[in-house]
Amino acid sequence: MASTINADTSNGLVMTPDTSGEIKLQSAGSDKVTIKSTGNVGIGTSSPEAKFHIIGANGTTSLSSYDAQTGLILENNNDSQFSIIANSANSSQLFFGDQDSELVGRIRYNHSGNDMQFYTNSAERMRIDSSGNLLVGNTSNIAANAKIYAKGSGVGVAIGYGTGSAEYRHIYMNSGDGTLYFFNPTNYAYLSSAGAWTNASDERIKNNIVDIKYGLDAVLNTQPRSYKMNDVEGDFIGFVAQELQTVIPEVVSGDPEKQLGVDYGSLVAVAFKAIQELKTENDTLKSQLSDLETRIQALESN
Repeated sequence: MASTINADTSNGLVMTPDTSGEIKLQSAGSDKVTIKSTGNVGIGTSSPEAKFHIIGANGTTSLSSYDAQTGLILENNNDSQFSIIANSANSSQLFFGDQDSELVGRIRYNHSGNDMQFYTNSAERMRIDSSGNLLVGNTSNIAANAKIYAKGSGVGVAIGYGTGSAEYRHIYMNSGDGTLYFFNPTNYAYLSSAGAWTNASDERIKNNIVDIKYGLDAVLNTQPRSYKMNDVEGDFIGFVAQELQTVIPEVVSGDPEKQLGVDYGSLVAVAFKAIQELKTENDTLKSQLSDLETRIQALESN
């Protein structure tokens, strides 16, 4: 049977293929569009391997691997283009669906805000805003569930997370000196480019400041240990959190049902207090020894 093209008011334009089962559109004597009997449509290829397969001028028809269920294949991105033009000033959208829902996933470009939005399960999950900030789980670069965004002059890339301004945290690097800051709305610690860690310790972020109650006695009651880790090779030294918790509970934190950790930095204050107490005891002994020497000298002179 020869190929036929029919047009009527009931069915519109109907193209009937020949016995090969293919429909081809030609221009300048060569095939430009091929519709296979399977329904696959090829532009720039006579052997489309997906429902919609585009190959650019320098593309190849062989794919090392592809998903047979893929609805769109673009080869050679330098030459191939797939454009979606909005029919209104609001948005351009590309939809990904299945037999249950045509709105399961989509990519939407919002023309009014000039941002790119990514949806899964019919809800927005990620956004690239007009400044190039990548926002995950939220739609603005303020307190967010998760985000990666560029900072201002002199500051490198920042990673932020949290569920509100009070819980908001972010990590950013000062591109001037390479310092990595760990920031929340009230304080921050930082890691220098030389690898030195500095805790937040400014007086203005503290209250109810008093002397610690731990010192030499606490140090003598701790149990410094040597041990091996279950999943890490090598020998280690330190403390066992549960043992240390019975002596200095303030430096132990975490979920007792899961895992505890030790704030080794705070133990420095306990060590300093112990040294101060030893110094006081030493000064007392030196004073007593000096008094004793003075009395002995007085007895000898008599």
